[in-house]
Amino acid sequence: MGLRAPLLILLMSFTLSVAFPVFTSVKADSYIPFPPYHVEPINKILYPRLAAPKFTRPGGSFMIFLAGSFEVSSVSIFDDVRGLSFSLDIANVAPLTDSREGAVVTEMTSIYVNVPGDAAEGLYDIIVSTASGTLREPNALVVVKEFPDTYVIGHISDTHLGGWGGKYIEAYANFDKAIYSLEALGVDIIVCSGDFIEQNKEAGIKHIYDILSKLAVPFTTALGNTDYTFNTKGIYLIEKYFAPDSSLVDMGNAIIINIDAETGDIAEDVVYNWIRDTLSFYSDVNLKILNSHYPNWDPNVVSSRFIDFFKSMNDQFGISLFLNGHIHRNTKKVSDTTGILTITTTSTEISSEFLGFRLIYGSSDGSVSAPDDAIYNLENMYVKYAQDNFFAASGQSVVVHNDLDYAINLTLYFKVLDTGQDLLLNGSPVTTGVFAFSDDGSKYKTLVLDVSVPPGSHSVYVVSQGVDDEAPTAKVVIDTFKQYYYFKISASDEGTGVAKIDVYYSIDNSTWKECKYVVIDSWPYPTAPRELEGFYYKIILTDYSGNRNTIYGLYGSPSKPSGGGGGEQPPGGVASTTMIFAVGAVTVLVVVLVYLFRRRK
Repeated sequence: MGLRAPLLILLMSFTLSVAFPVFTSVKADSYIPFPPYHVEPINKILYPRLAAPKFTRPGGSFMIFLAGSFEVSSVSIFDDVRGLSFSLDIANVAPLTDSREGAVVTEMTSIYVNVPGDAAEGLYDIIVSTASGTLREPNALVVVKEFPDTYVIGHISDTHLGGWGGKYIEAYANFDKAIYSLEALGVDIIVCSGDFIEQNKEAGIKHIYDILSKLAVPFTTALGNTDYTFNTKGIYLIEKYFAPDSSLVDMGNAIIINIDAETGDIAEDVVYNWIRDTLSFYSDVNLKILNSHYPNWDPNVVSSRFIDFFKSMNDQFGISLFLNGHIHRNTKKVSDTTGILTITTTSTEISSEFLGFRLIYGSSDGSVSAPDDAIYNLENMYVKYAQDNFFAASGQSVVVHNDLDYAINLTLYFKVLDTGQDLLLNGSPVTTGVFAFSDDGSKYKTLVLDVSVPPGSHSVYVVSQGVDDEAPTAKVVIDTFKQYYYFKISASDEGTGVAKIDVYYSIDNSTWKECKYVVIDSWPYPTAPRELEGFYYKIILTDYSGNRNTIYGLYGSPSKPSGGGGGEQPPGGVASTTMIFAVGAVTVLVVVLVYLFRRRK
């Protein structure tokens, strides 16, 4: 769609040069596509971002903003679905100062780039080579041949990712099902309306980052109250890993503005000003979408200033849609407070209705459609990958569950490490839709598979390279809850993924009983009765290629032991020992040492 007048004025102050960029110092008086940052992002790219992507066309132009002063030598883009790479023409590089109130990142570098006319459609990482190293922001640029007349938006909310325990295992599992279902349905973008994360552990956030970095469709999110909790402690996790707390998605002939309003109001006046400037800058765009957490129609959770501001923005610029979350259920109505069509979507983590997501259709003329038959229940339809789908193993399996009364057409993406062997789909060679490439010194393969899944079906698609003869492995921890011992099993597989886990216990190491599954903190765990002083256990892991591994162990002191060590031996092998013995031994040692230490005192 091109750059608009205010930015063109800013650019006119630059001297354009391809071979030798001229550095011209300007202040951020003109429009900048993000509000002031509170923390420097991990990749030092301020815009576009993983959760604030930019849409463009072949031959189009856009600006990249970096945190700090850099000597830029080249800019390229990389698509990890097909391994495509394109060099971008650098028209200008210039230092920039963000003098806006509250800005922590004040020194910036702007790069004005042109996309080559032969760039293929796809979702690309942005790679900036500088004198001090390479900067790379994943899934930050979307290239389309033409901006669509209608955008298909996949809406989710209240994913509550993070933390520990069964509740959070369920949250991750449902989030995976939702985003991979939307990816397979081919939406133009996934939009989350807040309560995205619920922890401040870097390892958990990094895992979410890895998942979203390898999605085949772009993603964006607003902050919810659980996200904002960490901001009050000075831990700006969303800004660090994903996007500014309030952010812009420029889709060419449509925009999405994500709004941080988690006190029921926007905490900073500078953000109010930025939103007003953004709506003014994109005033010629008809499809304007706002996204925040609290329902804007409820004066009990949003401030009067918030309501008055967005009512004024709607009157002045015309807002097509306000996406909200927080209430964990599906609603659709014109807000009594702002006059804006508002949609909320059920949670993927907990809901009084059902867990799921919905599709929304936004047209470039500003009209919006959200039919009830485009609301999906995760019990009725989902796509589930057996393991992490970011080139983490040599194989992958996908389960597609379709309990709807009609067939669904999906595109599945299998992202695996390249072992140099032929790719097999359900045991047969496959060549169509296969892409092999290298990136950062590693070799990868992707299979893009279009499938039509009939109604009332549960289909499994297994991808391997050559014959998968690697059995799954697992780490086991046993804990207690009320009248139960319960097994926390972390299983993994180098091949096609874990398909089934069977768990048994025995008090005599001979007669085995299948463990009863009990829901503990929202997640079903295999259990053994707490009245036992101890027991032997047997865990049988089976992957999607049929490989099996049996893990044996002993917990506590069974009342009727017969034999010792690791219990019954698996056929043709030695019983696997687990960390349970080690954990028990360390616990006893610690107790003894503490006792002796206190005696000495």
